[in-house]
Amino acid sequence: MASNRDKTPRLVIIEGKDKGKVIPLKKGTAIIGRFKADILLNDTRVSRAHVALNFNEDTGELSYTDLKSLNGILINGELRETGTLKDGDRLLVGNTLFDCQLMIDGETEVGTLAKNGLEPRSANSISLPGPSRFAIESIPPEQLSPPHIAKIIEKSSPGPNTTLSSKNLNSSSVKLNRKHFFTKIPKSIRVGAISLVLLFLLISLLPDPATRSLSNKTLENYSSEINKLMNSRNFDEAKKIAIECVKSYPTHSVPLILLGDVYFELRKFDLAIDSYQRSLTLKPIQLVAFTRLIRLHMISNHIREAKTLLAQFLPLLNSGLQNSKIHVQAGELFLDYPELEPDPKSQLQRALSLQSKEAPNNSIGYKLESQLISMTEKNTESIKRSEEILKKGLVISPRDEWILDRLFYLKLTQKDPKQATAILETWIKLNSKSTKPLLLISYLKFNEKNFLSAIPFLQRILSLLIKEPSHPHYSEALNLMGQISMQQNQLAEAENFLIQSCKLGYQPSCSHPLLVGIPSPSNGPTPASVPSSSPSE
Repeated sequence: MASNRDKTPRLVIIEGKDKGKVIPLKKGTAIIGRFKADILLNDTRVSRAHVALNFNEDTGELSYTDLKSLNGILINGELRETGTLKDGDRLLVGNTLFDCQLMIDGETEVGTLAKNGLEPRSANSISLPGPSRFAIESIPPEQLSPPHIAKIIEKSSPGPNTTLSSKNLNSSSVKLNRKHFFTKIPKSIRVGAISLVLLFLLISLLPDPATRSLSNKTLENYSSEINKLMNSRNFDEAKKIAIECVKSYPTHSVPLILLGDVYFELRKFDLAIDSYQRSLTLKPIQLVAFTRLIRLHMISNHIREAKTLLAQFLPLLNSGLQNSKIHVQAGELFLDYPELEPDPKSQLQRALSLQSKEAPNNSIGYKLESQLISMTEKNTESIKRSEEILKKGLVISPRDEWILDRLFYLKLTQKDPKQATAILETWIKLNSKSTKPLLLISYLKFNEKNFLSAIPFLQRILSLLIKEPSHPHYSEALNLMGQISMQQNQLAEAENFLIQSCKLGYQPSCSHPLLVGIPSPSNGPTPASVPSSSPSE
């Protein structure tokens, strides 16, 4: 048996722009990243210093540590922060998938398996794309040992009592006799027999036509394809691929999570709930299924079902085994539905714990604390405290729209329109494709009777959402354009904008006096006010 010092780890890139590249790892630490790293990746989803690998030559262990990367790392399809890699493990960094190979005496264990016709990966080695809105968080599954691998290893391994004998020593003479016998067979018969055997082998290796298209796709291939379709808002095609994925992997929980995500975007909440619930009956258990089920039940006003699931979820969340990403998802759930945790002390404890322990590099803890202050205290001092807490969160997440939105409304509450406008201008610079600050600044300009200054912001909204007319900001922008036209006594233009907005379902436009037979500007709309809460999401 080879000693640990004979093991030489290497990484082989099997998915990504550098596919096929072999990276030998030496003793000590190596950083994988996109800039000034030991292993440089041409991958935009990889952080500058993403993950550290350390090979201990004395123990033969290859360990990994996530360096607080933006997208995290996945080991065999599970989000992980630190641990030890085994031979055959799959490491996903951004969009780059590595196969970990621990070599002994110059020949990989994976290579040995390949000679026996086995897939060089463990039963659990399934990788998923890096986390976005479809990030998966798993309870570590049990280590499986596929029966067919065990049988082949058992047959190929010598028994415990095997010893050298004359029979073993004379094996070469037996081989010579067999070769002599084979050469006595006529050449034409030998060629025909070999061709027939090869033909049968080829036929046996061909996949069944009914499943051929499915068998060529791995779970990570399906997940990547579905995510791309979802990001391009091609939900119908994403649904087809997700259903195909479920059929291809009927005993795995991840395909049902992906299908539930598609149904959620299609607003088919009953089907989404069914998919998430079914995923919880399969392994590995996905904690994200709990957060999404609870959210769906709250959307559907199924409060009792949501709280029942929450009671099952919290012990798993608080077990100390989960990484920060699932804690962030849980925090976002409590942020959107504070009634799930009505006790202010529990809310504050959770917020402070997120800030210091579970997710110190995420702004969610500061958002929860700020919201708690706004809900429980109504005075000038509490507004200032809430603002200071939000600014701490903004240092961590400068583009966070929730924080920018709350800071804007705090400035309005303090009757400071100049600072409110400054926040919106910063927001627009940071998130150039966000329509919400454009709509808010349009309302401010309108109420200042600075109508011409509002028009460019509204036109920008209409331009950004030209392919998404069902977006609520699109119809609201049309309504405000109509009101500006009314104020300028351009009744034909005003009527046109209001009709378009009404057809898209925006009720204030439908009930506007101009559309119900009172076209006089003097009887037109009152100046639009900035909503007391955020405009339509």
